[in-house]
Amino acid sequence: MIPTYQNKSHFVSKQSRKRLTSIGDLPKSDEELIRYFQSYGILPSKENSLELRLTHFPYDEKKHKNGKYLGDKLNGGFKLKVPGQKKYRSIRPILLQQGKIPNLHRLQIMLCLMYEQSHESIGRLYGYSHICENGEVETNTDLIAHTHDLMRLVMAWAEYEYWQTNKVGGPKQVVEADAAQLGHRRKGGKGRCSRNRAFYLQTLVARDVPEEQKWGKRYFDLFRNPRGGPERLEHITPTFNELLLPGSWLCTDFARAYFAWNRDNAHKKVVHFAVCHKQYERDSFVWECVVDKTDGIPGVRKEHIVSVSTQTADSAGKQVKEFLKRHGRPEEANLKAHVKECQWRANHKHDDQWKVFMTQLGTLETRLRDGTISLEELRDIISWDYQDIDHPLADIDDKFGLDDLPYNHTYWICACLEVFTGTSKSVSAKKGRHKRKCEYYKDAPDIFEFTHDKSRCSCCVVLGRQNTKKRAMNMIYAEEKEARARKRRKKTKKKTAKK
Repeated sequence: MIPTYQNKSHFVSKQSRKRLTSIGDLPKSDEELIRYFQSYGILPSKENSLELRLTHFPYDEKKHKNGKYLGDKLNGGFKLKVPGQKKYRSIRPILLQQGKIPNLHRLQIMLCLMYEQSHESIGRLYGYSHICENGEVETNTDLIAHTHDLMRLVMAWAEYEYWQTNKVGGPKQVVEADAAQLGHRRKGGKGRCSRNRAFYLQTLVARDVPEEQKWGKRYFDLFRNPRGGPERLEHITPTFNELLLPGSWLCTDFARAYFAWNRDNAHKKVVHFAVCHKQYERDSFVWECVVDKTDGIPGVRKEHIVSVSTQTADSAGKQVKEFLKRHGRPEEANLKAHVKECQWRANHKHDDQWKVFMTQLGTLETRLRDGTISLEELRDIISWDYQDIDHPLADIDDKFGLDDLPYNHTYWICACLEVFTGTSKSVSAKKGRHKRKCEYYKDAPDIFEFTHDKSRCSCCVVLGRQNTKKRAMNMIYAEEKEARARKRRKKTKKKTAKK
């Protein structure tokens, strides 16, 4: 019997015309499964340019007890034979070696996990539950959880490989950035304390994308901020320096870290638009900024109206929180793996996620067989220093000598590669003195920063006859003045006509 289920995930395509992969589409026998794996590259089909042969060994209990049985007992006794040699290759993928479970069974569990069925329901569906002495039904979900961890490992590796070669933003491309605190806040100082009150989520979202993509790529990262408050410069610097392209149009809130980063990286010519959430009653959460060629922005030759907000980044952070809540609020050590899974699902929302996942699994298995990547390197991708309270940037280049900073000390690296260390107050003072005499800041290009102003907002700006921005009140006064002058001219004409 093929199990049926209803998908309620936010990260699976809701398109009715596109048919997603179901359990009925999976292989039904071990031979079909091996060919299915070979088509995606999960299992090798050739070795030394020779095709591997599929061999079958009937099960023999005596040979199995003596350790001389060559076949795979769980997978129909099949092995892959190397031509011209006495060697055999296992039909189990490298990542699926552990666990006494057939490949067919595990593949069906992986498909159920892909569509976000709960571990409890999958365990009951495949017979992992039993009735206890007190009459309650218990379900063993250890094997299902282990399979889910392997899938998160593949998803995290795929996102890591993508962002190694791809960036976000570019000239006239709007990118939203925001940070959100994970965990709940106690209202009135009452209630249970949040375990993740020091963990923050940094979000980068590409808002303006071509029509064929349909969905802006999202990037999520974690950092520690035990002192609370908004994100600081040391938190956002690694992500922005690595992913944000020069000339991008960046929309953020009024956190000082974004202004500081833009001024420290003036050579990238990033156009910074900011919205103040504290003044939402007056300015609302969205305002329209008018820019033209008089602003000096590279590549801008006519008027552009930019919708300045962080609504897309805020909604992405909300989806991550809901995703973590559905998966039982994972522990600190596994938090990054869950966040990367959420990122993978969001970036592949409009794709057949199962086919994308199997293709990426085949690429990863090929690299594992070639030895270009190891399992330890894979686990390093989802590991993070969740106990590193003092320094969010623990991986600092040794050439600056910042690995052993004292407690509560911070640092700042100028664009001229001069390093300043000390407490936050002393570093800010040194930073101000250095900027007055640094050649980089003297020769730096103009910094493009736009905040909500009457001379910028489209609701307060009227374009004049020569495409110049003027305040709406000035335009009204000018029109009234011109109307009065017209009336005076008409009166003078009538007087001269009577005479």
